[in-house]
Formats: sequence, structure tokens, C-alpha cells
Amino acid sequence: MTFLSLAAGSFALKGRAKDLATFPWLHDRFLNKEGVSGMESSIDRAANGSAVARNYAFVLIGGIVLPFMAFAHFIARKRRDQPAGLEQSHYAFQYRTTSLALIGLLAVALVAIAIMIWMPSQTVVQHRQQEMWFIQLGNISWLVMLWIAVRCIRGLYLSAAGRAIQHPKTLWIWPQ
Repeated sequence: MTFLSLAAGSFALKGRAKDLATFPWLHDRFLNKEGVSGMESSIDRAANGSAVARNYAFVLIGGIVLPFMAFAHFIARKRRDQPAGLEQSHYAFQYRTTSLALIGLLAVALVAIAIMIWMPSQTVVQHRQQEMWFIQLGNISWLVMLWIAVRCIRGLYLSAAGRAIQHPKTLWIWPQ
């Protein structure tokens, strides 16, 4: 049996205690002492962190579609002032990540516009020089996106593990 067939079977068996009796090895795994499905309690626990995870997803999608990152930035800004705890640390971390990412991408865009205005290409050599500048700006943009992606994936991992980010104001790519 593969993992996917086991996972599909566990969702099909959710809430059916009589069906679990036919699979004794599943019975102990998915039912607690009161006969309530353990899947339901894990889903309830996952729902509590889903807003944090959803905002991490918005940040990751925002690397491709910029308005999503701005949306995630405003959500994180609004929610970072919650009482101290797991969610507050993640929202402060997301706010810091999106702030620096938006500033970095805006700076790259402004430099690109400045290059087009103040360095117009009139010869083939100047055109090639301008292309080299744009290639370097593209590389910087990809590095910013890589920084965002690694921070968001680490944040998702810590959020799923139920751990707060110890230093949400850090700029390191791999927070604790």
C-alpha cells in the first residue's frame, strides 16, 4: 500500500468508527479513548494556524504576482500587534520579510527606470551595456525572491510544528 492510498483511506474512514473496527491497525491510530476521530482534532489544530499559513502562501505567490505580496504585507502589518505568542511572532516575521522584499523590488524597478532614462542606447555597444545592467538587475531580483522563498518555507515549517519564531526581526535567511 502506498502512502497516498493510506491517506485517502484515512479520509474515507473519518467519522466511521464501525469501519475502523475492520482495520484494527487503523483503530488505535485514528480513534482516541472516547471513540472520536483523531483526524478531527488534528484538523482543528491545523485550522488555528491556517491564517498564518495562508499569509505565507500569499507572500510566496507574491514573488510572482506582486499585488499578493502587498496584500500579505498589509495582513501581517495589521496582525503583528496581537498579544505575544506563536501567531504574533510569525506575523512580525512576515511583515519584516515583505517590507524588505517590497523595498528591494521597488529599488530594482527604480534603477531599471533610471537606466532607461539616463542611459539611452544609441549604438549597438551601448545597447549591449544596457542589457548587461538589466541582466544584473534580474539576478538581484532572483536573489531577493530566493531569500523570500527560503524564509517563507522555514516560517511554514515552524508554524506547522507549532513553534514561534524566536527572533522575528532577524534578517537571516534561516531563522530559529
